Amino acid sequence: MSSNITYQLFSSSNLHTLGCLNIFVISYVPYLLCCITDDSGRREDELVEVDSAVVEDLGTVETGPARAKLKEYPLTTFGLQRRAFLPKWFETFEWLEYSANRNAAFCFSCRLFGKQVSRVNKDMITSSVGFLNWKRALDSFREYDTCSGHKASMLAWKNYKVSSSQGSVVERMHVANVDQIVERREYLRRITAVISFLGKQGLTFCGHDEKESSDNQGNFLEIMTFLEKFDPFLQSYTPPAHSTYLSAGSQNEMIQCCAEEVTVPIIEDMKHSKMNAVMADEARDGHVEQLAVCVRYVGCENTVKESFLELKSLKSFDARSITETIEEVLKSKGLQDLRCVAQAYDGASIMSGAVRGVQAQFRVKHPEAVYVHCYAHELNLVLCHTCRAVPEAVDFFDTLESVYCFFSVSLVNHLSFSDTQKALSLEKTELVQLSKT
Repeated sequence: MSSNITYQLFSSSNLHTLGCLNIFVISYVPYLLCCITDDSGRREDELVEVDSAVVEDLGTVETGPARAKLKEYPLTTFGLQRRAFLPKWFETFEWLEYSANRNAAFCFSCRLFGKQVSRVNKDMITSSVGFLNWKRALDSFREYDTCSGHKASMLAWKNYKVSSSQGSVVERMHVANVDQIVERREYLRRITAVISFLGKQGLTFCGHDEKESSDNQGNFLEIMTFLEKFDPFLQSYTPPAHSTYLSAGSQNEMIQCCAEEVTVPIIEDMKHSKMNAVMADEARDGHVEQLAVCVRYVGCENTVKESFLELKSLKSFDARSITETIEEVLKSKGLQDLRCVAQAYDGASIMSGAVRGVQAQFRVKHPEAVYVHCYAHELNLVLCHTCRAVPEAVDFFDTLESVYCFFSVSLVNHLSFSDTQKALSLEKTELVQLSKT
């Protein structure tokens, strides 16, 4: 196809004649400026190589557009005028490249990063032809610069350059993710430290009113707010709205994680011992009945150890339910197959019953688990029965209870008690209320 055909296709008279086909012609402007290859799709990571005989002096993805600067460019006759390629066009159009062998202009971005073209275009112009009409070059270049297909290829080219210099999008996202991970770990490290502190001190976490307008949001949130005043990291870091890790649910999950970390060495020590004894007792927390499960075993240092394993809520208080709860705790810790040689509970019939009690049902799966009445409970029973049997002991403990009530119920008396200790240079102590246990 000659340069006259190229010129005729873009002459104003022909476009006027084509009428409704004007959009069709404009949409395929790229083939007038680009070196078209076969009809395979081209993407940033799927570049198409054109016949080397055709583009032997054109640019590559490594070198960029070929911009041959000659002393004189070949002249082409247009009617009575002779025109040539002008190198100043390079300054205006960054995608423009020039082939000295073909004396033709090409679009670098569309040639290497352009999208697929139809078979019709291939029949009209081949890959061996570039843009030759220097008379209408500037207008055609400007018009082509607004083509959507050309803009897409330019975007692909720029993305390729950024990927080459700064790494691919995946690599940059990975780096960004690494930074986010480091920041979130630093943030979680502070939250974990606060949770560990409250757990160690035995303090409550939540407050009665945790709204932002509350004067006291509870120990956990108040400590986090206090740390923010002195910690530059917390002052600059803003956690995502969906991942603040400050809710009651997040606190409970972290408390559970801390409990598991504490329990792991205990379990490993028990497995090394190869045998243990189970101890359990009920404990009420408000309106919730819980079963405290503890173990007794010989540690690695050949010393007897007693360790707490877990508090488990009780749905019912019959022997079967309590036995199943103990089994669940042992199974959750991976201790169900470890030899249990003893079990210790209080003397209540539901626990100590030799026929239907917990100790009898527990021995179904652990026949070697001999029941032992808890010595602490036995000693407590001995003391209670002794106090009730000896009149002097009864009077003594009743007097202690009266002294406690006298100095503790009245604030005036309690202040006098504290002042007296101070006047006598005694260490300040508080009286303890009498308890049967």
